[in-house]
Amino acid sequence: MKDTLPYTLTVYLEDTDAGGFVYHANYLKYMERARTMLLYHKGIDHAQLIKDHHHMFVVYTMAIQFLSAAKLGDTLQVFTTLDSITGARATMNQSIVREGKLLVKANVTLAYIDQASPTSRPVRIPKFITRALDVKILEV
Repeated sequence: MKDTLPYTLTVYLEDTDAGGFVYHANYLKYMERARTMLLYHKGIDHAQLIKDHHHMFVVYTMAIQFLSAAKLGDTLQVFTTLDSITGARATMNQSIVREGKLLVKANVTLAYIDQASPTSRPVRIPKFITRALDVKILEV
């Protein structure tokens, strides 16, 4: 799955700091929404995973670079590309773009966990998810 439809959003006043630029933590929200929408469009619903399996994806690690600021009124596109799945982890690359200019880029590793276990232990990502995402599982 290399090409994904972008998640498009508009920057509102509530997203900005006193200078009218997007507050840095809001980029994390934008990327979370884009990852959720990518999974949803592939037929994977977080709420249903939790209800039916007591499993969910959580952010394990994230490396992010803020290259340029977005501001009030901007239309942004968030692109998400699945890089790999290994065992209980999925690695994704994300970018936030305004009119073709790269503003933010991130590498995100998600862990797939059993939230019903006392320690929310990681569990192997099931085949119905890897099939929906159309990826090959890398062996550990």
